[in-house]
Amino acid sequence: MAAMDTTVPRIQPDHIIHWGAVTYDVTHQRVWIGHQRLHHGAPGALMAVMGLIGLVAHLGRPAVCLEALMTGAVLMVHDGRDLPYWFMRGQQE
Repeated sequence: MAAMDTTVPRIQPDHIIHWGAVTYDVTHQRVWIGHQRLHHGAPGALMAVMGLIGLVAHLGRPAVCLEALMTGAVLMVHDGRDLPYWFMRGQQE
């Protein structure tokens, strides 16, 4: 199989943009990475945990750690209704 060109996104007629392993559905505003749907609550959880670790372990500047913690919390709250699906495998139409 030939290597995929990842420098330019391919746009299909149904408003789906493919860029290497990343797919973006313009109509429904959904992102997939390697055929796995990405909910913004999951990266929010990661941001919140990293911000909390930074604050507790005194890593980095406190203002930056607090900002990461708060941004992650906002992302998780905003996507809270999809909580059961954050780490579910598959496309999740």
